[in-house]
Amino acid sequence: MYKEFKTAGNCRRHEISHHEQPDVEYTCKFCGKNFTVYGISHHELKCHKNPDRLMTEKQLLGFKKKPTAPVPGYCTFCGKECKNKNSLSNHERLCKLNPNKDALTAHKSGFSIWLEAHPGRSLTSLQKDSKESHTRSRATLSARYKAGELVPHQKGKARTAEEKAKISAALKANPNGGGLRKNSGRGKKGWYKGIYCDSTYELAYVAYNIDHGVVFNRCPKTVCYEYQYKNQSHKYYPDFMLEDGSLVEVKGYHNEVVDLKIASVTDRPINVLYEKDLEFAFSYIKETYGVKKIEELYKMENELRAAS
Repeated sequence: MYKEFKTAGNCRRHEISHHEQPDVEYTCKFCGKNFTVYGISHHELKCHKNPDRLMTEKQLLGFKKKPTAPVPGYCTFCGKECKNKNSLSNHERLCKLNPNKDALTAHKSGFSIWLEAHPGRSLTSLQKDSKESHTRSRATLSARYKAGELVPHQKGKARTAEEKAKISAALKANPNGGGLRKNSGRGKKGWYKGIYCDSTYELAYVAYNIDHGVVFNRCPKTVCYEYQYKNQSHKYYPDFMLEDGSLVEVKGYHNEVVDLKIASVTDRPINVLYEKDLEFAFSYIKETYGVKKIEELYKMENELRAAS
């Protein structure tokens, strides 16, 4: 059977000290083992029978003792076996046969004290009372709102003449304040070859039309339509107008308001383009300009403008 070593260096050291130069051997003066000239001096320094041997820090400090298994115990009142002293102490303190149990458990929670003061009550009944009290409070608040005693903050309140005057003065000083403005919203907006785009969908449509010679422009603000939504009147301005006067609306989503806007246009044809309808433009731009994102056209346009 061969001796095993953790590293190749240890194995080589063993071979040199024990197996090479077999005709030249030296005997350890402490344990009697034979070594070569290479290994005898190293061995004698650490020989286990050498009283003055070199010891490692771990040997000097001693090995840590392995944790002993917990000593089981038995309750002095009921005889129940517990796995350790802590478990035994806790059990004996609360054991049903312990005559001093009430004295040891004198501390009680506030809920326990409330239950003792209200015999026949339980946690379920307390929760029921809380729910009924909450319902009564809501009914009281609702009645006070209806009677006009309470008015929700800025809900249904008519502005005073002073408040109206302040708002009017602020809007006159800053005409761009309030309302829907350019560069507001979630779309990535910008200018591309002299045409303003409210989103990347519009940018794709604009770039494709310019490259293919389609005559179009932003729809003028004079072309406006009105529609009703939630009993209120709103204005709708289409996105683009083609050479023949027809309109184009570019949308990234569809909802009830979009249908109302399109239905308000009755004097000319209008075409609504959604994401699936603009796939041809997306593919063309990515293949032609080599961009991963459509909005990179804004950056390219700015660089060309700066270079010129």
